[in-house]
Amino acid sequence: MNKILGFWIASSIILFLLSLVYFQHQLHRKNALFAWWLCLGVSMQIISAYGLALGYPRWMYRLWTLADGVSYGLAIAVLVVAFARRSCPVNQTLLYGLGAMVAFNLFVRFAGEHLSERLQSWLVNIAFFGPAIFLLIVFSSIRMDRLPLNIPSERPHNTVTTPCANPVSLRQPLQVAEKRF
Repeated sequence: MNKILGFWIASSIILFLLSLVYFQHQLHRKNALFAWWLCLGVSMQIISAYGLALGYPRWMYRLWTLADGVSYGLAIAVLVVAFARRSCPVNQTLLYGLGAMVAFNLFVRFAGEHLSERLQSWLVNIAFFGPAIFLLIVFSSIRMDRLPLNIPSERPHNTVTTPCANPVSLRQPLQVAEKRF
């Protein structure tokens, strides 16, 4: 029981940190469905803590079954959107990280039926940790969606372009509004 509780606490912390990093860097603008997936995961961890204090009431098992279905549906939707917009580094990372997480979880759930329930639970937790830590590390240092700044030197004036924005001239005329009394 202590190992299962330890994995639950660790996965809660990793999921909460992942959501903080994802929102702090405003990556939810690149794939909003992953933000919904994170919110579902964090809320289910909070509800699970409440259920643990109550001794896991019967409604908790039905809620977890529903949350698993919604979580897999959202994960598939996130992967479809990430594949459609795979030119963005955030979505490429989601394809690798969340794709690996879903693949590992489905493999353990369907191919691990002959394993003990405890070992299967441990493998599901490991299948979560590897990709989740990968996503946490990459998202905490991913400012690549704003880089590189292409500053062409052959133009007569300085222009800054980013992959997501229109070129912005650094020498735009300054317009000063006149005050009329």
